Amino acid sequence: MALPNLNRLYQSVTRNMELKKINNQISVLSYRAYQQRKAMRITSPADVENAEIELPADWRVEILNPITISSMGFCSGGILLFEKLEARYTYEYPAPHCRSPSIVSPP
Repeated sequence: MALPNLNRLYQSVTRNMELKKINNQISVLSYRAYQQRKAMRITSPADVENAEIELPADWRVEILNPITISSMGFCSGGILLFEKLEARYTYEYPAPHCRSPSIVSPP
């Protein structure tokens, strides 16, 4: 009886660790843009890949509100949806640096 719950707990912890890793990568984009003096825009999953954000296996991203980051490191803010199997997480990345995202809608 306890095994199914243990498996569910393991999946939940793994999913949360993967989301934290994704969010940490996005949180440093403003600094990277500033450091490289290079603006970037995230409007599609391809842009996520071009920004060198590594999504763990089986994760997919959908851009609900694009993120624009100036070469000075200022972020417009944006909303991204991450999916893994049946789990869906929507995060809002606030201006001016897109750090400390807030979850808009958990599964």
